[in-house]
Amino acid sequence: MCKPEILPSGPAEKDALGGFIDSHARAKGVKIRVYDYHVERDGQTVAGISAWAMGPHLHIDMLGVDGSERKRGYGSALLEYVEDVARRDGCTTASVDTFSYQAPEFYPRHGYEVVFRYPLEDGTERIYFSKQL
Repeated sequence: MCKPEILPSGPAEKDALGGFIDSHARAKGVKIRVYDYHVERDGQTVAGISAWAMGPHLHIDMLGVDGSERKRGYGSALLEYVEDVARRDGCTTASVDTFSYQAPEFYPRHGYEVVFRYPLEDGTERIYFSKQL
């Protein structure tokens, strides 16, 4: 077997990968759902969330708010919205991970509990959270 050339992926390749994963999950009887939402202010995206669910589990991939727009409740609104949609879709658990420098106190305020902390060489931590929906 020869070593393949590894290339950077764009949106089309990411969609193909999602198709591979979705096809495999469907063959096992599991449905994958994607949740991507954002908030605009004056026509500009100022916050967004990207999450997915596989079966009864929701995973938050990314949640971000522009630095100049923080403390307006956008992150909380997005997280709560996705959790509500996922609950209606049958999700019963949720997970997310973040780094110690990315406002890790945010998730416990929304009912998430620390599952474990993974220390990194630079002194920061990657923190994993979960929640019953």
